[in-house]
This record gives sequence, structure tokens and C-alpha cells, in this order.
Amino acid sequence: MSNSNYNKLLQHKLLSKEETYGLITTYQTSSDLLIKQKALEKLIKFNFKLIYTLAAKFISNHPTCDLDDAIQVVCLSVGKTVEKFDCSLNLEFSTYLFTWSRSYLQRYQQATGSTIRRPVHILESSRIIKRFIRDFGFIHNRRPTLQEISHGLNLSVEKIETCLMATRPISSLNSLTSSSDNPCELLELICDTNYSPNEYLLSLSQAEQINNLLNTLEPDDRQILILKFNLNNDINPPTLNQISKQCGITREQVRARCIRAINSLRKSVKIKTLREFI
Repeated sequence: MSNSNYNKLLQHKLLSKEETYGLITTYQTSSDLLIKQKALEKLIKFNFKLIYTLAAKFISNHPTCDLDDAIQVVCLSVGKTVEKFDCSLNLEFSTYLFTWSRSYLQRYQQATGSTIRRPVHILESSRIIKRFIRDFGFIHNRRPTLQEISHGLNLSVEKIETCLMATRPISSLNSLTSSSDNPCELLELICDTNYSPNEYLLSLSQAEQINNLLNTLEPDDRQILILKFNLNNDINPPTLNQISKQCGITREQVRARCIRAINSLRKSVKIKTLREFI
């Protein structure tokens, strides 16, 4: 949205408390979606000064975020504020809006403010878990076990492990070590292998696609192909005689099954995914 459009919206005067309560009551009690939408749009329109102020203040503390996006996020929070607002408490609408907009903006910042995107629900769960660990440490003077965290928060051990793993500190491979004498990048400290990072990831993806393709075969045929072409990367791959003895069939039957399995794979739809690696 252009600045001129913002200027037009900023010229609207704030609604009185009675007018705001009337629109909120209309939104909460009406079953007509069009009436609810018009009431919500009017609340956004005449509270745009407050919306713009909240978004601009957030942007001043998070300069990497976009003002237009922040304004849109605060506008979304208006809908949640109207749904949860209780007119009987005789409170200011702006107080509720401030609370909900802060929550929405924090979620927006968590979802877009880092290079590696982590699900917001994982971040929220991890904060709860870390708070429990901190409080438990103050009381018992030790770190709680996963089972104690699971019992205290009513969460599965698997979810706790996932949340703690996902929120571990992240360091760039190009960041320098703390050594002042001879600083170097972390990437230089990693043991050199035959694979570059890109080649390693490509090989993992290729292996996954091959496994998916092999899973379309019968278990016996899949096992014979794995042994025949040494797909397990064994140091000493089995010979044809060893394969026939292991599977309890003759060498000719091993060859016949290999040919049958390969022909079956060629007709599979999933083989198209492997063509990308050629």
C-alpha cells in the first residue's frame, strides 16, 4: 500500500467507546457474514491510527521486517481482538488490541525473521519447556529428565526432544573461531571427505529415491537386487554363488529374478524421479 493511502486512512478520527462497543456487539451477535465483515472493516478503518502506530513501533525494533506486512498482521489481530473482547468488562478496546497485536507480531517475526524457518508452534513449545527446566532447576538444584518434563507438562518425550533439538543455537560454517592467534572458519575444521556438502546432500537424496523405488518390489526381489548390485555398500560384496545360497535358489534363478525386478522398476512411475540425477 502506498503512503498516500496510509495518509487517507490516518485522517479518520477514532471511534468513541460507545461506537466501538456497538460495532463489536454487531460483529459478535450477527450471523450474517457480510454484516460481520462490514463491522470489522469499519473497526479497522477508524482504528488505523492505532494499528499504524503499533506496526511502526514494531518495525523500529525489528528493521528487517516489512511495514506493510506488519500493518497487515495487526489488522488480522483486530479480528481476534473483536472475537475475544468482552464488552461487559467496560475496558478499552485499544488495551485488548495491543495484547493481541503483540502476540501476532511476535509470531510473524519468528516465522520470517531468520534465515532458517522454524515452525512457530515448535518455538512456543520450546519456551514452555525451557521455562519448566529453569523453574525445576531452582527448586531441585538439578536439570530434570525428559520423563519428568513429560510428566510436568503433559507432553510426549518425542515432542520434547524435537523442540529442544530444533531450538539449539545455530552457527554459520563461515563464522570465525574465537582463536585470536590464527582464526579460521568452522568449515576449515571439518574433516575433509570425498564429498562436498552439495554432493553429500545429493547422494542422500539419491539414496532415498532409490529406496522408495525398491520398496515397490516384492521383498525377495528387492533383497536380491540389493545383494547383486551391492546397494548396501558392503566392503566385501557377495558373489553370485553366495547370493544363491543365502536366498536358497540357483544362480540362474538369481539372474532371472534380477531381470524381472529390473524390468518391473523400468515400468514404475517413481523411476522418473531418478532421471533428475542423471
